[in-house]
Amino acid sequence: MAQTLSRSDAKNKINRGAFHRKVVLEVVTQYGDLLCYAQPKHQRDKEVVLAAVASSSWAVKYVAEDLLQDDNFALDMIRANPMALRMLPERCRHDPDMVLAAVSGDGRCLSLSSLQQDEDFVREAVCCSAEALQFAPEPLKADFDLVVSAVSADGRALRFAAPELRSNRQVALAAVEGCAGAMAHVGEELRGNRHFVLEALRLQGAALEYLPDFQDDEEVVLEALASNSGALRFSTLKSQRSFALLAVETAGMSLEHVSAELLEDKQVVLAAVTSNGLALQFASQTLKGDEEVVWCAVNQEQSMGFPWISLCLNFFWWTSLIDVEIRLPRVNFFCARARDITGCAH
Repeated sequence: MAQTLSRSDAKNKINRGAFHRKVVLEVVTQYGDLLCYAQPKHQRDKEVVLAAVASSSWAVKYVAEDLLQDDNFALDMIRANPMALRMLPERCRHDPDMVLAAVSGDGRCLSLSSLQQDEDFVREAVCCSAEALQFAPEPLKADFDLVVSAVSADGRALRFAAPELRSNRQVALAAVEGCAGAMAHVGEELRGNRHFVLEALRLQGAALEYLPDFQDDEEVVLEALASNSGALRFSTLKSQRSFALLAVETAGMSLEHVSAELLEDKQVVLAAVTSNGLALQFASQTLKGDEEVVWCAVNQEQSMGFPWISLCLNFFWWTSLIDVEIRLPRVNFFCARARDITGCAH
């Protein structure tokens, strides 16, 4: 593996070894623009040039002219680094194949080409990269089919859609389903619609983060938990014992996000491990050493079909029973109990 160099060390190294291909290749792989210090023969060496361009699009400035005139090699440079398009000769920025290759790697490259005014081309570009929607003509940002296609591929593209489509239920749901963060770009009126919020959280519970008006709504939070146990961290209800019980019964792994004092509450922890035995890892050290809690966790997970020996050992090492004199008897105890239930022989 090549040594990682500081920029100043890399510059000194290529100045001292500009005639040595191995040295040049090592340096430009890390700092592509230092191709400017290489010998002309290396500036027309395709392997060296591609390594440099992959590291920095600025390296294109120092590529031998004959390589810049080679359309096939220009495509290779774009595939190595889509932003190389901005440094390539102007003809490349008008070539549909080259622009699409660049857009496929980085949707922002559409902004580098006059082809962004060609609606048919832009439709094709957005199909290659949803991010290209940012640079589409305004009429296309309001095109329902195009926007649905874009946000289904990448929900973050919702922020580029026309305002009326950001407030469209179907478009918003398509975006949120694939990306919780898309909820931040949903129209304000729609985000305030409780029916829509419930529907969206069934698809993507983590979107609760972007719904501050609903983070203390029990029904809404439970709906979010049903699809994502981590959603509890966004709720103001996580410190309320009565709600914590409901939360861990709905999604045992949400125990990770209840308030610290509730991790000491045996009833809460038992409810969590009854729902999902793996939640034991989040219990307090005291309750990790409680045989009833640990066995409840093991019993729940074995019913899901996990191999008994791996299961028992995993749960055991989460417990606080770490003394050597205690460890083996406890392992044997839980393994024996698991064998009794599963009928497996040691």
